Amino acid sequence: MITAIATDMDGTFLDEKSTYDKKYFSTLQQKMNAKGIRFIVASGNQYFKLKSYFENIKDIIFISENGGIITINDEVEIVASFNPKEVSQVLDLLADLRIPVVVCGAKSAYTLKSVSEEFETFAHKYYEKLELLSSFEQLPEDTVVKFATIIPEAELATVTSRLNSYFKKGIKAVTSGNIYLDIVLEGSNKGAAIEKVLRELELSPQNLASFGDANNDLEMLEMSGYSYAVANANDQAKARAKWIIGSNKEKAVLSQIEKIIQ
Repeated sequence: MITAIATDMDGTFLDEKSTYDKKYFSTLQQKMNAKGIRFIVASGNQYFKLKSYFENIKDIIFISENGGIITINDEVEIVASFNPKEVSQVLDLLADLRIPVVVCGAKSAYTLKSVSEEFETFAHKYYEKLELLSSFEQLPEDTVVKFATIIPEAELATVTSRLNSYFKKGIKAVTSGNIYLDIVLEGSNKGAAIEKVLRELELSPQNLASFGDANNDLEMLEMSGYSYAVANANDQAKARAKWIIGSNKEKAVLSQIEKIIQ
């Protein structure tokens, strides 16, 4: 029996316009609550951005920043964070490679005023709370859980591999979509964060249904008893999932949730 449902957002739960059928979801959530099924949003996005998709909706567990932060009933738990030395090392490397970056903290996200218009648009889209700095030397005191950037699709695999060749053990670069690249701590991922939540709720991963589309969903899909990749998912996600459903443009996740809770 499924007791929890976890879903990625961009490219999975959200459609091509970055929205979803709120009326449909509201009906399904009422049924989930009635059956005691917990709903988990697991995303690389900032918590404040995720929360904005579900305004005035309670009983949702948020796993943000690719597993770096867990938020339950507005109670925030930092799962993994970079120490100041690691923050400096990552920023120095990205500066040398001329790769713009968003520094993702628990309180806010931060990028430079000097980034391109395209990059600033990306940062504002995914980070509800964002500060523009003249220099990262002005980085406020915060708990850094992730670094995020965008790379042209044709170069993404090469840049990811190159970054991982530079990083020391404990830090890794992972793709989270066609052009999105995150830098996280090894062991910090959606799957590990969900396992932690399930232990606290005394629920089994074998009774978890999960939905994803990209490499940052792999651990989540692997550890779930019921795992689904959307039709638009990449090959790696499809290979890890037990079932492939329709695309994010077709409300496939909502439709599958309806089947699950019937």
